[in-house]
Amino acid sequence: MRVTQDQRFNCVFYLTSNACTKGQNSPNFDVNQSPADRHPLSYNRMNKNLLRLDVRSDIRNGQEPFSRIMQAVAALKENEELLLIAPFEPVPLFGVLATRGFAHESKELSDGDWEVRFHRGQGPAIAPATKVRSCGKAEVKDVDARGLEPPQPLVAILEAVSALPPGAEIKAHTDRRPLHLYQQLIDRGYSGQTDELSDGSFLTHIRPLRRSL
Repeated sequence: MRVTQDQRFNCVFYLTSNACTKGQNSPNFDVNQSPADRHPLSYNRMNKNLLRLDVRSDIRNGQEPFSRIMQAVAALKENEELLLIAPFEPVPLFGVLATRGFAHESKELSDGDWEVRFHRGQGPAIAPATKVRSCGKAEVKDVDARGLEPPQPLVAILEAVSALPPGAEIKAHTDRRPLHLYQQLIDRGYSGQTDELSDGSFLTHIRPLRRSL
């Protein structure tokens, strides 16, 4: 049984508390363990120039793999490549890594899972419309993620957050209220406040969290 599109969304963004599996019950694991400890074969070097990252168990157990993937990418040396194994083709990730100079080659495996090889090269960037402007003293970046299918809006907004200079803010436009964005922002030191607009879309103001002294 393949992972459906709805199950993909549920797994990545915690819409359900059940594991997303291919007809199997969720395995027990210690939440205090690191992903590498829970899945010792999911993160290893196939050779000195190829890093293999398997996120299938993460997704099927309801874990969000975006941070692990970006950490692996950040750890790559100039001549190294990343081999990602996932239960579906991670299309939104292609645009994110293309902006960082990575091209990709993807292949569907016989069991329905996907293998994607990322290497440094000129890949076509797939990104939402962005615009930077000054609002008072704070620099404001507009991110228009309307018209994108989940999880692309979340990925696009978090990528914009990761590139913000100190003190800058974001105004993110989405078709849906980004319920799964808020905790991600808090984990990164930001707050998010969302307003529904007259056309039914949503505008989220993202600002750095104020640290108490």
